[in-house]
Amino acid sequence: MGKQNVTTTAAPKVVLDINGNLTLKGWDELEVVAKCDSPENLTVEQNGDECGINTVSITCRTDCIVRVPYGASVGIDKVNGNATIKSLEGELSITLISGNLILRSVAATDIDVVSGNLTAKHVSGDLRIKTVNGHATVKDVQGNFTVAEAINGNLTLKDMDGDASAIARGNAILRFDPDPGNTYSFRADGNLICRIAEDASLVVIVEQANRIVVKLPEIDVPSSSKAPLKFSLGEGDGELKLSAGGDVIISAQPVEWDEEDLEVNLDEDFDGMAESISQQVTHQIETQMDMLVQQLETQMEHLTTTLGGIKLSPERVEQIAERARQAGERAAGRTQEKLQRAQERLQRKLESARRRAETHTRAAEHMVQDRRHRHADFPVPPSFGWPPPQPPVPPSPASRPVKPEPPSEPVGDDERLMILQMLEQKKITADEAEQLLSALEGRSA
Repeated sequence: MGKQNVTTTAAPKVVLDINGNLTLKGWDELEVVAKCDSPENLTVEQNGDECGINTVSITCRTDCIVRVPYGASVGIDKVNGNATIKSLEGELSITLISGNLILRSVAATDIDVVSGNLTAKHVSGDLRIKTVNGHATVKDVQGNFTVAEAINGNLTLKDMDGDASAIARGNAILRFDPDPGNTYSFRADGNLICRIAEDASLVVIVEQANRIVVKLPEIDVPSSSKAPLKFSLGEGDGELKLSAGGDVIISAQPVEWDEEDLEVNLDEDFDGMAESISQQVTHQIETQMDMLVQQLETQMEHLTTTLGGIKLSPERVEQIAERARQAGERAAGRTQEKLQRAQERLQRKLESARRRAETHTRAAEHMVQDRRHRHADFPVPPSFGWPPPQPPVPPSPASRPVKPEPPSEPVGDDERLMILQMLEQKKITADEAEQLLSALEGRSA
């Protein structure tokens, strides 16, 4: 077996040209290691430039296994086979993968051509693709998702935090919770199925379709509707464009928040709720970091004891112990960064949910106000069956003057919010909401 390794910095640049299959994974060591079936098939070169960037070039004539530091920036000129790439925190750039490509837990990624299928999951940055000649399955992109030319097979896309656009020559299945203000554009030559959060705030435009099916709460689109079709969800903060050679089916997916939690968010101070959750997550991060530090200290004690029983010089023992200590500290640092990114993403979700709650509250208030205006503009005439008003009965001279009742307190925000929430959840009708508000404000319903 051929194996070569070079010592590097924590964030080297690694360039690969592989004439076989590639398995590449990030690890904690400050070195690049490459393995293949024979030493004659492997070349590893290292050099540095004037800016101090350490570059490692790997050329292999057969299948290759590569380990690089987590922070490495990786550039792949070509892989004449399948490629699996995992656990990278530096940027990833790929020119050509002749087979299938699997990505797991990588950072911002640029891909020119994948001749086979693409599977990508947990991309902590933008994912930019030029062409995939097979199918593409993508999940959890924490940035923008862009396909410059096309996915020449089917596209399955779930969860992205930024803008998104893609063309699929086959069918497309989309499932995501759109953030306010984002723009999305998808086209499929086959059928296109789009499942979005039922509380989304979007302007939806279906530019082309053989048949349009819309299954969304409070959206009534006739089955005979033809493209182009345009309708709004919520306040219409973002934009979603869809086009298909076959059918376009748009339906709702459940919101990722528990109903009870959402009621608390509406009834209580949302900012306080978010701050409480943030504090809990921060406490969990601190607890886990304390545990990592304790584990590191325990492991260092065991290592020192083990090295003490081996006949090594004190200098060598100290070198090994120091290297292990640095590796443990780097691992703890990466764990902290991942936990913090998870916390930031949770806070973005909380902020998005807060904005949606405000949007629904405003919409419900507008509905009630519009109904009040209609009642004021079009009073019911007496001929509709209501008895005419009776004249007031004058008070008896001997009766005591009646003390006027104090004016009723205006309806509070908590009560109004509760009523509007019940209206939003369709537990009461608009008429019943108006009656409840009127009763609380001291008016006759």
